[in-house]
Amino acid sequence: EAQDKFLHPAELKRFEPNKHIYILDVCVGLGYNSACLMEALIGTSKKLQWWGLEIDKRPLATALSTPGFKNFWSPPIFNRLQAMHSATEWQDEASKGKLLWGDARQTLLVLPKSTKFDLILLDAFSPNRCPELWSEEFIHALAHLLAPEGRILTYCRAAAIRGSLRRAGLHLTSLPAGKKKQNEWSSGTV
Repeated sequence: EAQDKFLHPAELKRFEPNKHIYILDVCVGLGYNSACLMEALIGTSKKLQWWGLEIDKRPLATALSTPGFKNFWSPPIFNRLQAMHSATEWQDEASKGKLLWGDARQTLLVLPKSTKFDLILLDAFSPNRCPELWSEEFIHALAHLLAPEGRILTYCRAAAIRGSLRRAGLHLTSLPAGKKKQNEWSSGTV
């Protein structure tokens, strides 16, 4: 799912070699979405500037302590996930990142004002369970953080959320429904 809804629509190949790619992961959770993108950047000349917003330390802690989770990732990516949880920051030869713990509506305000993101991964709980992070105000705040040609990627395809994205001035594309969900019109929104 992380590959289909976040990695593939990110189209990392569209970024020039040696480019710094700025990524904001809203609701990091288990870390899969960002880790998939990070894995795809290994061996390229692209550099990563990553920020994550998360309110709950338990999902990432659980993932890191689960036998087998480590096997999903190369050692450098697993080390980044561990550093995110324990120290909140990581840095290596090509990349650096920082995880901000707390309510995303507040931690969003702590991000460097001059930073514009190439990719924003919006993986909050559904609008019914977590309406705060799908509000018109929050969507507009995210849209203002985008770089030119930047993308917000989300699994959400709800008409109300798509309307908020449009009102924020964004052009929308639907993610094609996967093979397992051929009867559905979309599996997410870019």
